Amino acid sequence: MQGGILLKRLLAFGLDWYLSAIFLNLGSRGLAFSLGVGDSNGQVVRYTTTYLLLEMLLCLLVAFAYFVLVPHLSKRAQTPMMMLLRLEIVTLNNECKPSLVTLAQRYLVTFFLLGYLSSQFSLFIFDWRMLLANYDTQYVANFLVVVSGVSLIVSAYLALKSKEFSGSLQDYLAKTKVCQL
Repeated sequence: MQGGILLKRLLAFGLDWYLSAIFLNLGSRGLAFSLGVGDSNGQVVRYTTTYLLLEMLLCLLVAFAYFVLVPHLSKRAQTPMMMLLRLEIVTLNNECKPSLVTLAQRYLVTFFLLGYLSSQFSLFIFDWRMLLANYDTQYVANFLVVVSGVSLIVSAYLALKSKEFSGSLQDYLAKTKVCQL
């Protein structure tokens, strides 16, 4: 992968992650306030099962809307920061805009394999562990950290060293690539 596009992809990923985290934070605060489990700023003061389940759903919805629906509905398959940096997601074989299903597959890889890089996934796991507070879930959390780390290493290898494929693990599995406009 060319150094310039790799740097742009990393920058777009970081900025998209940050912006989607802001949306998630605003949604979580609104949810906490509306359910009466938050203070006047929406800061959670009491975790309830309802709040945790709805926040887990909110995590999935924000991630789906930001990383799947927005690219699908845009003229080119782009997140907001990809638009800003003039990058687009295309299919590997015919370089057209990926389908909604392909974009969903692509993001599911990111959400579950590279999860600890995603605020939505981290909060999802936090809520899941709070719901199962009476059970030992640390081994699952540790496993997910290892899976995320290995996935990140594989993605870095694919992006930097692979001659057959120049993309990330999510692109490899979804048969997509990111191109510069």
